[in-house]
Amino acid sequence: MLSRLSFLPRLSVRANILAVKRVAVVPQIINHLRQTSTTSISSKPSHISSKKMTVDRKLPDPTKNKRKGTHPVTILLYLGVIYISAELIFNYERINNASVNNSLLELRRAPEARELLGSNIKLYGLYPWIFGDIQQVKGHVDITFKVIGNKDRVGVVVFKASRELNELNFVIDEWKLTMEDDKNQTLNILKSVNINDIRL
Repeated sequence: MLSRLSFLPRLSVRANILAVKRVAVVPQIINHLRQTSTTSISSKPSHISSKKMTVDRKLPDPTKNKRKGTHPVTILLYLGVIYISAELIFNYERINNASVNNSLLELRRAPEARELLGSNIKLYGLYPWIFGDIQQVKGHVDITFKVIGNKDRVGVVVFKASRELNELNFVIDEWKLTMEDDKNQTLNILKSVNINDIRL
């Protein structure tokens, strides 16, 4: 029995030696791990170069093709659009003016006008244009426009009227119809209508 237990002191000595070795090895392992982690963090990947990058060619200037101001052609086009738009608005107002409407009404009533133009007398063109000036506030009307009937003959109507500052009603100075294809065929509308029935 004693012979069997004699190896126990030797085992305890060996265990103590191993424990001492393990304790001595642990700090070395910790230092190794710290060095490895520091190296892995601070080191750059192998595919990234530490040299500075340079560009051999000149970079384009982003402000080179930048427009410094509005082109004169653009200004002219803009002014042209404004002018045409204003003329279209003014022409629309002239088309709906009483002077034009009364002229068409009297032409449709006058037998002489129907003989020259035919029935269904109306303004000529898809978008009729009234030439001249209408200033009712200043007492001045001077317009010219074209009409057509079912005979497909085009006539030119000239209407001129004026008003004194102290007067309420206009005085018609000229009101006539001239055929475009025959200047000798002219109808004086003033002789065919009752001026008292006209209101401008």
